[in-house]
Amino acid sequence: MIGIATSASRSGVTIEDVGIDNTAAALDEPAMRLEIGNSIVRNNNITAYAEGIASTGTGIFETRITENEINSWGSGTNGACISIEDASHVVIADNYIEGGDDGIWIQDTMDRCAIVNNIIHDAGRHGIYHTRPGVSGAMTNNRISGNVIDAPSSDGIKLDHSNGGTPFDNIVEGNEVGGAGGIGINVISHQLIAVHDNLVEGVTGLGISVTWATFASPQTVSVNDNIVRNTDGVLIDGTNITGNLYALKFNDNTISDSTTCEIRDNIFGATIQDNTFRATAFRLLDGDSSVVQNNRFTNCTLNPAPFSPDTGMLIISGSDDVTVQGNVCDGEDTAASQAMIELTGTMARCYVGGNVYAGQDPNSGLGGAYEFGLVIGSSVSDTTLHGNDFSQADTEISDSGTNTVDLHGGLDTLTGGGNADSLHSHKSTHVREIALEGTWTTGTGIFRLPITKACTIVTVRVMCDTAPTGSSAIFDVNKNGTSIYPTSTKPTIADGANDSGNHDPDTTALAAGDYLTIDIDQKGSSVAGANGVLAVEFTVP
Repeated sequence: MIGIATSASRSGVTIEDVGIDNTAAALDEPAMRLEIGNSIVRNNNITAYAEGIASTGTGIFETRITENEINSWGSGTNGACISIEDASHVVIADNYIEGGDDGIWIQDTMDRCAIVNNIIHDAGRHGIYHTRPGVSGAMTNNRISGNVIDAPSSDGIKLDHSNGGTPFDNIVEGNEVGGAGGIGINVISHQLIAVHDNLVEGVTGLGISVTWATFASPQTVSVNDNIVRNTDGVLIDGTNITGNLYALKFNDNTISDSTTCEIRDNIFGATIQDNTFRATAFRLLDGDSSVVQNNRFTNCTLNPAPFSPDTGMLIISGSDDVTVQGNVCDGEDTAASQAMIELTGTMARCYVGGNVYAGQDPNSGLGGAYEFGLVIGSSVSDTTLHGNDFSQADTEISDSGTNTVDLHGGLDTLTGGGNADSLHSHKSTHVREIALEGTWTTGTGIFRLPITKACTIVTVRVMCDTAPTGSSAIFDVNKNGTSIYPTSTKPTIADGANDSGNHDPDTTALAAGDYLTIDIDQKGSSVAGANGVLAVEFTVP
């Protein structure tokens, strides 16, 4: 039986401070049925066998359902604690909801509604569920925010528009979802949607899933500032899109202990930046013209590799014209051939710049290093590298691609089939600057530089503020006391000049335990040079 029913012929009612117990009759009837809009339902206590508050058949508008306590322990055809069909300008806020098939269920049109600050426990299916089973209706300009959803049997929040229509301008923000038996936040066939500032943890399925049924070129999807602590992290999957997903933003998220996070298929021009991945690998698959930058991978120790056979922590696969820059990773190699960054699949014109493998986090209690800083696959072409530091990896770069260019090494062009051990220009380049302060005087062994790792000297250059006059200034660099210039011209600043230019040495190989010293053989006969810098450029294999 129905506890309270409003008539469609009336214009607006207020129902408040009412207690309803509708559990005696095990019927699929709501405890309270609304069939009019412009109403207030507030501060009621409802115990129901099936639906608690329901609107069926006709839409409701300009209605507020707030501060109610609703418990539903039965199950019906749609036995939700709050069940609405065709809602416009409806506020569902500050309710305590327990049980029911769904905590809050809205079908068909949902326009300019707010579902905010509700506490939803132990829903038999979804915590909050919007579905569009018919051919009419859409979900537009709605906000789902500040809700706390605990232990629903299926999804925490599910927005399913897979039957068509064009939903847009919806916001899912500031919600907390825990212990769900399905997906934390599940968005299907939406565009112009923002999923921001949510906390998802301990759910059985994915933390956040954004997918599409057949859909033509959705735009402006943003998944930002979320925290996901879950076995399965985030999936944004455009497999069923009939064009491309444009202007995706995946920024400032923290994904922890989730093994994987993936954005895939028919993605164009995405921005993936300023995220933190803790013990979580990330893969971009088929994401042309995207930017992956300033992300941090920390405590990334995964075995086996989650995207096997790909073994990178940051994987770019089958994506042309991608920029990968400013990313930082620490981790140890417990998975076979694990890499910080992996470029794989058929792809071209990727820029990889300013990325750093920082070695193992000293606070993790782990040791070791990744086997590779960067792996370039055999079907990858025209990759540009610049200013990366993978020196803490066992092998900095393994390159099986074609036409790789390393700008840091001086615009050298690399061919396929090689690897970091055999390609000189793939070695990390470093410059050590030695200050020559004050007015110069001749002397030997005036500076001692220890060598801690095997490396190769490329060139030496000297510059100064005060130019030597009357004669040139001549410098020597010694390896373990012996000149590295037995034949070639030593670094020399000409009379009246300030720069020696590059001087490549005859002896170039250095081993750990070697040391370099500096001699000033000649300083300028009239005016001694002063206040200079001697720079040694070297590569580390």
